[in-house]
Order: sequence, then C-alpha cells, then structure tokens
Amino acid sequence: MKSRVFLVISIFFVSFCAVGQADSLDSKPSYFLSIYSGGLLGKKGKGSAMTVSLIQGVRHKRFAFGAGIGYDAYTEWRTFPIFGSVAFDLSKGRNRWFIQFNAGYSKAWNPTRPEAALRYDDKGGSIFHPLLGYRIQNGNMVLYLTAGYRFQRLTSEWTERFWGWGNSPNKFTERRDIERLSVQIGFGLR
Repeated sequence: MKSRVFLVISIFFVSFCAVGQADSLDSKPSYFLSIYSGGLLGKKGKGSAMTVSLIQGVRHKRFAFGAGIGYDAYTEWRTFPIFGSVAFDLSKGRNRWFIQFNAGYSKAWNPTRPEAALRYDDKGGSIFHPLLGYRIQNGNMVLYLTAGYRFQRLTSEWTERFWGWGNSPNKFTERRDIERLSVQIGFGLR
C-alpha cells in the first residue's frame, strides 16, 4: 500500500516537472523576419515622406536583436539606412506591446538638384528611431503596428565644376537634420 502511494506521488511530481520543462522549451531563441511600410509625418512646410524597411534577427524570451535595411523618400532627399535593432516586450501573451530602438547609418542623395555647375558628394549620416508598437501573432504570422520618432542627419558637400585661372574651386557643406513622426504597419514571420 505504501509503495503504491509513493508510486502515485512520484508520478504526479514527475509529470508536474515535465510540464515545467515543456515551458522552458518555449524560451529557446527563435528567428524573425519583418517588413515595415509607412509614413514619416513632418511639420508643415517640411513635408511628409514614405518609408520601407526589412528587419531580421533573433528573439529570445522578451528581447529581440536584429539588423535592418530600408529606403526613405523625403521631399528633397532619398536615404538608404542600414541599422541595428533592439526590442523589448512590455507585456506577455500572444499579442504584445513592445518598445524598439533602431540606430545606424544612412546613405543619402538628392535627386532634385541641378547637376550642371556643381559636383556633389552626399555623405548621409546617422539615424535614430525609437518606437512603441503592438505585435499581433497568429501561428507563425505576425502583424506589427508602430509609432515613433525618426531623426536623420544628412551631410552633403559640393564644389564648383568650373573656376577661373589661378583660383581654387569654392567648397560648400550642408548639414541637415530631418525629424519625423513615424507611423508604420509591418508583416512578418516569427
């Protein structure tokens, strides 16, 4: 009789521990891929812009680390950002609130300027993009809704193509900071 009670209690505790181990298997790192598209909304006179980006990386427990590339089309400028991304889930469950921070470098060019008398060297600059988002998951498919602040610094230099005898060409430098409110929707795989 005592051995049967011991056997039943042992099986109960072993099965209880097995459930705890099954939960720990869910915390293994997983790969993710997400594609975002949206608008960059600016103050009146500076204009709004369109943005598209792709981020891929690894999610472990409540953290996500990734790398991304994108394309931004401002009124006068086009940029090609390459950035790192760090995210943290603020809530638990299938659908989660999260915060994310993207930072990196962006190559820039201005397709609207005349090319006749000047030589341009567009250097681009740093990009910072903190955001708040909501992730809706159904199986391996994920829908992202995000809003944040985008800061983009652009640097451009230009020199005169033609100058007189004995004179050196004039060189000009322009530095522009572009700030926008970002609103995006994204789709991805877990």
